[in-house]
Amino acid sequence: MKNHLYLLQNIRDNGDLYYAEHGEMGGLPDAIGYDTLPHAKKFRTCEEAQAYIGAQLPAWARACHRIVALDAAAFAWQHQGISALLAAGTLIPSHFLTPTPNRLRIWRH
Repeated sequence: MKNHLYLLQNIRDNGDLYYAEHGEMGGLPDAIGYDTLPHAKKFRTCEEAQAYIGAQLPAWARACHRIVALDAAAFAWQHQGISALLAAGTLIPSHFLTPTPNRLRIWRH
């Protein structure tokens, strides 16, 4: 749907954390994410997000993430460019979908 973006949300956390990467630190599995929407990895379709979960997330991380659909209102205060594009039903450019470097927050598995 052109009027939504899809993000992977960590369902085990109290706040709103959005998934970006995965890996290990010190032998412990980590999920690396963002606490603001504009910085997180975004997908144009729910199917793209689901395929990412199946192909890119480690097995331990699949059960603790859910796909959330966000519309223009969700981005209104944090990224007016994305909000305007979603409201207009315009295709979101790829550079808006990628995670922002150096804005990570890490949570342990």
